[in-house]
Amino acid sequence: MVLKPKENLYKAHTTKRFQLFHHRYLITRPKKASKKTKCDFMIYKLYFIVLFIFAIGTLLTSLSLPIFKIVTRITESMCGVTSLTLFLSITHYSFHHKFFHSSYDHTLWLHKKAGKHTIKLININGLLHLLAILFSQLPIHGRWADAMPSKRTSLLAISATIIIKILKKGIKVRKKNYEFFYYSHIITTFAYVPVFAFAHPIKPFLITAGLGFVLWLLDLVYRVVQYFFLNKGTIVKVVSQRDQSNYQPDSKILIIEMDDFNYEPMQWVKLCIPSISKYQMHALSICSQPTFKEPESGKTQIKILIKNFGDWSKTVLDKQDSFLLKKPVIIEGPYGSPSLSVLDYRYLVLIGGGSGVGPVLSLLLSLMELSKKQFDQQLVKLKFYWIAKEFQNLELIQNELEQAISSNKKYQIEVYVTRQNKLQLEKDYPIPNYTKFEKPNVSRLITDASKEAKNNNLKKMAIFSCGPPRLVNEIKCVSFNLSNSNFYIDISQELYKF
Repeated sequence: MVLKPKENLYKAHTTKRFQLFHHRYLITRPKKASKKTKCDFMIYKLYFIVLFIFAIGTLLTSLSLPIFKIVTRITESMCGVTSLTLFLSITHYSFHHKFFHSSYDHTLWLHKKAGKHTIKLININGLLHLLAILFSQLPIHGRWADAMPSKRTSLLAISATIIIKILKKGIKVRKKNYEFFYYSHIITTFAYVPVFAFAHPIKPFLITAGLGFVLWLLDLVYRVVQYFFLNKGTIVKVVSQRDQSNYQPDSKILIIEMDDFNYEPMQWVKLCIPSISKYQMHALSICSQPTFKEPESGKTQIKILIKNFGDWSKTVLDKQDSFLLKKPVIIEGPYGSPSLSVLDYRYLVLIGGGSGVGPVLSLLLSLMELSKKQFDQQLVKLKFYWIAKEFQNLELIQNELEQAISSNKKYQIEVYVTRQNKLQLEKDYPIPNYTKFEKPNVSRLITDASKEAKNNNLKKMAIFSCGPPRLVNEIKCVSFNLSNSNFYIDISQELYKF
């Protein structure tokens, strides 16, 4: 079954309905979607289904009670489900990524959704308890609630609302105040379930939310053990941009050496540099070839691109390269996987936006290794596009791109610089001929690629991309509109929101 594209998808590409449509579209492809895509889609559906079942089940078992008590019971049972989901979808939750193969972006989306639902349900429950205190004196309703538990619950709900409003300030500026965001959320998480359980002990809530809390604590213990004993590496090299008088470097590549670390293209890890911050772990993509090992030591070397997004990354960039060298690091992962297999396609398009070039660069380097074997015979064309704001970012990966160009004539590489002028840079930098100083027309690039694929009698092509939501959503829309029963474009994408 092939899903027919809709004409108005381009206008609706930022809506949540479109995001769900994207998952449904991939699952109905002739080629089966990956485990990650299917799991993500099923987790979303399961969350809302369980929420609905708990609400209906509580309603059916409480029909003989006063209306206030029916609604409070429903909110309490639903709050247990949302709280369980909230704990299971914490983005640092190692078990969640390992077992469900979920992407960082999808996990964060579910975590935010469950958090909003939990706070709203707590507020509704608290307001109902306040109303119960007011109306419990009236004979028509009966005295169904004790005053003290109701007061405790209502006060907790109001306090939770105030705390979340304060923390929202940290969420909105998470890029610049990650320390505040991180530690305030840890403290809130530790205090949330015990305080709510003490204020109004409800069995459905304690069972569901308590289960999530216990699993989260177990994962925290596992991470502490991993912190001290597992997955330790050392920074052996730092690739930096040249520090010009009119340009402040905003990116670095850390080359980390580990004893034994296996990963695949487009996977990501959680990185902790204790000399910068002992407990912070940040999700970062790998931009190196998976099979590469240091010839002398035989150890695995991985490259991680760090861009100035917040206080932690700014601290890393401000440190001298000599300070970072030989510093120990802790790595969790790898997590995620591409939702498509490159071996199923003969025409490939790789698109990276900004720091999103890391995952697609890792895939490009992996394909270069495959080209030496059997893959080169079936490959018709590979196009690699990188959209960067500043030309200086090219310095970090220029050697890899030129190596790819010289290794295979079927590779076409283009770099688009969107915020600088070529004439201003020619004095200080040699400009490669594959660099263009303009904003690319993504729709035209994909359309031209699809025409070339059709001219080679192909019925499908694949796009692997990573970048900001606007770029990723535009790629989705164009791909869907160009797909039909005779030719279709499959996409594997990752979002970079911060």
